[in-house]
Amino acid sequence: MSFASRDIVFIENLRVDAIIGVFDHEQLAPQPLRFDVELGFDCRKAGASDDLADTVDYAAVAALIENTARGIRCKLVEALAETLCAQILAQFPVRSVCLKIAKPAILPNADGVGVRIERMRDAAARA
Repeated sequence: MSFASRDIVFIENLRVDAIIGVFDHEQLAPQPLRFDVELGFDCRKAGASDDLADTVDYAAVAALIENTARGIRCKLVEALAETLCAQILAQFPVRSVCLKIAKPAILPNADGVGVRIERMRDAAARA
């Protein structure tokens, strides 16, 4: 009997300094960003084999996020989030990506502001 999987591989509070923002002063120096990512991935094979080759290498996902965030200059966190989700879906065998990007200390009475988006591999790509 086969059961559907709702497994998640995740990274929490990945800290990356990047140049991002709509205001001129935000484009002058890197500012801190915080990333949470959840990757929809069936972990059963990795659980049975205990082999890194059978799972998602979260260090490689983190490196992609870090290198992309530092390497491009976006005005909006929405643009960075879309770029990162597309890259993750293209480079890793995951069925979905849920990505949260926060800019801490932007509003004086909030821990952070940002976006949370979820993207799924389309049905044609899964076939």
